[in-house]
Amino acid sequence: MQITPSTRPALLRKRAAGAFALVALACGLGACSSASNGEAREYAVPSSLCGTPVPADLLAPFLPSGSAVASRTEGEPAAGVKRCVVTVDGERALTAATEWREKGERPSEVALDHERVNMADHESTGTYLYSGTGAVGRVDGCTSPTFGGDLFTVLETQVEDGDKAAMKQLITAYSEATRSSDVCTSR
Repeated sequence: MQITPSTRPALLRKRAAGAFALVALACGLGACSSASNGEAREYAVPSSLCGTPVPADLLAPFLPSGSAVASRTEGEPAAGVKRCVVTVDGERALTAATEWREKGERPSEVALDHERVNMADHESTGTYLYSGTGAVGRVDGCTSPTFGGDLFTVLETQVEDGDKAAMKQLITAYSEATRSSDVCTSR
């Protein structure tokens, strides 16, 4: 096809339509999705938290809109604690952690050390304690030759009004994946 001044607008419309179709297809396949605030999410939601697999669809409700997502392991703030920080456009969006605690501690005791686990508005199953902004899970059946005690998982998000049921699903999946990881030496 020869491009002339009269055919140029039609060609540009075809290219724009094709580009729009590709973006729509990519979003439909999960490369981007709608964030809870109605703005576009231009990044693919991760399917792990620093190597611990979690379903992306469980993580998505707790990540904001933006153009880039990254995760990094943070140094141990205390012995037996490992943190994974997920950022969106350079801002902290979610923190996931594993913590070795004294034998017999309850999720509610661990939650007191984490301000984003809303103790004023939480639900508990005995193994999991969760609110719309954070959660704690006890990972039964794990031992550590170094730390002893019980292993807990912790999630803290920056959302203000998250879904408790979605947080319960996420802490459950993260705890189960942790139980299958190298952090848990006895399975």
